[in-house]
Amino acid sequence: MAGLAAARARGRMGGRPRKMDCATLMMAMSAMADRKAVAAEVAKRLNLTTTTLYTYVNGDGTPKAAGQAVLDGTHRPGTAGKTRSRLLPASRHSNAIAGA
Repeated sequence: MAGLAAARARGRMGGRPRKMDCATLMMAMSAMADRKAVAAEVAKRLNLTTTTLYTYVNGDGTPKAAGQAVLDGTHRPGTAGKTRSRLLPASRHSNAIAGA
């Protein structure tokens, strides 16, 4: 993990680039604010999936928490809609399964 921390300190962020940036989000919000808009069509025009669209934008065009983070500039790549769960260490994990 020290290597990842050192890379982040140098400004390197690993992983797949996010599809949703501020410009795309603004277009998505504008399109979804139109009551006649169909989410699947909006997503297709923006080269997104409907899941990604709805991760960032509500059906009425307002931003969700992940969308607001993009607008605020506090969006951390790879964290939209995800929660991190803690895994048990291997020794405790095997005991937990055996006791279940």
